[in-house]
Amino acid sequence: MSMNRQPARLADTIARRHEYRIDGTLIGFVDYYQLDTDEGALAVVTHTEVVGQVEGRGYGSRLSASALAHFQDEGCQVVPVCGFFASFLRKHPIHASQTSPTARALFNI
Repeated sequence: MSMNRQPARLADTIARRHEYRIDGTLIGFVDYYQLDTDEGALAVVTHTEVVGQVEGRGYGSRLSASALAHFQDEGCQVVPVCGFFASFLRKHPIHASQTSPTARALFNI
């Protein structure tokens, strides 16, 4: 490890939330931290939640895909600490390129 490396810098808004809504109604959300590193921006996904009355209807997958599109627009590589989000990425390898090689190895994506 290089001694000249700077620690990751937290973005202006440390904790962030990506919300998924249909007709203005909150369906679910993804909580994440956005970090700026020497290698680029990271979105560290910590929690994915679908509102109770719509659980089990595929909205978690739609929410995850929506969050990934948002992260791509923001130029972020994804680190899926959240078990649901990591599982989604394993089931949908088309999104694997949005994770860093280290995250792919750590989370078996």
